[in-house]
Amino acid sequence: MTLLNLANSSHKELDTLLSIALSQEFEEPLKAVFLYTFVEKVSAEVIETSGERKLRRLLCKMSSKRRVGRALAILRREGVLSDDEYRELKRVFRALRCMRNSFLHRVCSEECPAINFNDAINAVQLYTSRAREFISKIFISWSTV
Repeated sequence: MTLLNLANSSHKELDTLLSIALSQEFEEPLKAVFLYTFVEKVSAEVIETSGERKLRRLLCKMSSKRRVGRALAILRREGVLSDDEYRELKRVFRALRCMRNSFLHRVCSEECPAINFNDAINAVQLYTSRAREFISKIFISWSTV
């Protein structure tokens, strides 16, 4: 399978996961699980294409918090995210992770930061577009080598 086919296959998986997260059939806590899983998958793709070999080797062992945080840091370092966008996405993803954890582990019952679910969706869409911009730029640079 070529890199382009792999990327297209991954985009289809991501689109499916996002459509499930946005489905009207589910309540917000379950949507948060799918939405944060989507963010994790996008983050993994950023790390995979970043060229940071050490991170790629550790990807499967990383916690979701670290995986998302590292991907955000990579995008900020590469100039794809501004500092303000970085801070806002980090805040939103922290709240989404908290919602997900509270849903998955009811015994935790953390008090999650307040978040408007539409704002979370907008943040995820911004993150996705910036991540895809970064990944495309990397794929283009690989193809010209």
